[in-house]
Amino acid sequence: MDELQSLREQIDRLDAALVYVLGQRFACTEKIGRIKKDRGLPGYDEQRETSQKERLFHLAADAGLAPGVMKKIFETVTAAVRERHDQIRHEK
Repeated sequence: MDELQSLREQIDRLDAALVYVLGQRFACTEKIGRIKKDRGLPGYDEQRETSQKERLFHLAADAGLAPGVMKKIFETVTAAVRERHDQIRHEK
């Protein structure tokens, strides 16, 4: 097998793993959103988000991932979570 094909197959496996991990992450944040609603807690926790961002940026640097890439991923994921928490908050 040539190197290009081998690398593409590796990317396919990694993409599948990313999708699976994101699915697990969103399942957890769904539960968190429901707990926050039940307890009357705000959907957005600035302190938690700030500490997570810092932690993930350090991990990204260790993994050789550009800070700009990590920033885009983090903002996309957290925006989706905030939107879902807002939806949960307004469910009857």
